[in-house]
Amino acid sequence: MFTVFLQGADRGIGMGYEHFVAEFESICENHVRNGRARAFAFIFYDMTHGPVRNALKSAHGFDILNTTSGKDLTLFYLHSEGLDSYAKKFNRQFLQALGVDRQVSPPCIVFFRANGERIEDIDCHHIDAETQEPHLVVEELRRYVMGYIDGMNEQGNFAGLTWIAKGALLSFLKLASKHSGLF
Repeated sequence: MFTVFLQGADRGIGMGYEHFVAEFESICENHVRNGRARAFAFIFYDMTHGPVRNALKSAHGFDILNTTSGKDLTLFYLHSEGLDSYAKKFNRQFLQALGVDRQVSPPCIVFFRANGERIEDIDCHHIDAETQEPHLVVEELRRYVMGYIDGMNEQGNFAGLTWIAKGALLSFLKLASKHSGLF
């Protein structure tokens, strides 16, 4: 799992949005090249409270998902100790950049593959925000991760039909960070 940190009262600190955007392509390429991942996913959720945050922290969720994803997936997630508006902005911009903002909203998980200049096999799942039992939320996420991995194994190395240009994704994210004033 790969943490993107946003902290502080007035601006993002740590990795921050701009640093993450600058490193995103490199992270994906390195993980694929070094056999650390065949695909990627973002977990979008409310970092300040809510059932997904509680589940990931209290039900060994991070450990379970890290073990489940293994060398098949790198799971990106945001950790924010700062203002909730940073987290919401991050979620909104990445969902929009991946082109799924009209299909799903947090809490959700979005899977994809990075293949050269393309983002492919985009698959998103809403996470049940009504479930309050941490172990059930973690199990739901684990099932989504296993389902995507099983789908990749059935497909082999064939790319899916859903894709966007990686350059377009990165350009959108960089432009959004310039105009947002938050990151």
